[in-house]
Amino acid sequence: MTTNHKPLSIIAKCALCSIKTELFVCSHCDEVICQKCVDKHQLKLNETLKEHWNLCKTKFDNLSRLSGFIKIRKNSFVNVSFCLQIFTIKMRVMLKMKSIEYVY
Repeated sequence: MTTNHKPLSIIAKCALCSIKTELFVCSHCDEVICQKCVDKHQLKLNETLKEHWNLCKTKFDNLSRLSGFIKIRKNSFVNVSFCLQIFTIKMRVMLKMKSIEYVY
């Protein structure tokens, strides 16, 4: 994440460290801070962004894994359903054949 901090044309106390120096407006939070604090703040933002990115990657990986598992389970259920249909058809045929034997 690239942030462009807008320099102010005033020298005053930094809102974070209270040092009198040229100030910048943080483009992330609009805080009026000095260059030293801007750099620290940027590091903190980068760490937070990295944590959020890693969390998103982990959640995506988990969802991808679950999606694959669901597809496997679906295919398994389709196979079982197909086998049951074939079994049912065979049983009907066998029952019809048995009923024909009894008739004769």
